[in-house]
Amino acid sequence: METYSWIESKNYCFEFITESFDVYWVNFKQKEEHFTDFCSDCRDIYEIEIRREKGNKRIAKDDKIKNTVLKILEEVMSNRCHSVVYICDNSDGKAECRELLFEKYYEEIEEHSKIEKYVRSLCDENLSECCSLSFIADKNCENYEENMSDFMCEHIDVEE
Repeated sequence: METYSWIESKNYCFEFITESFDVYWVNFKQKEEHFTDFCSDCRDIYEIEIRREKGNKRIAKDDKIKNTVLKILEEVMSNRCHSVVYICDNSDGKAECRELLFEKYYEEIEEHSKIEKYVRSLCDENLSECCSLSFIADKNCENYEENMSDFMCEHIDVEE
């Protein structure tokens, strides 16, 4: 699998440049707001954000971009044992495209049976605004069960 070389420019901020000189950032930030009501520290759950510096309007197909993102994900999930949350925001009407792309990426890493994925929908009180949250983690990491439990909100007692 051919990838671009990358640097970790800041803590959990990876940067790489493509052959067409597009600059990509793969950022991981601690995802605490989803878990604040019940998670003790959630220090091992990170939200992923993939950004491209605005430049070329049309992006040529480049499998090395996908391969690089997947290798960075592997570094964060397996080597550093952090779980990853991907939020498919629909504020610009592109949530479905984002979900399809994430699913395509996941299928590539799913071949490694140690990676597990869970999906939840999060909606506002009126159910008018919803987004999809995908959680992926390495089952071989010692914090896997705890992180999965936090993501699935198993710590919350539901009032009947």
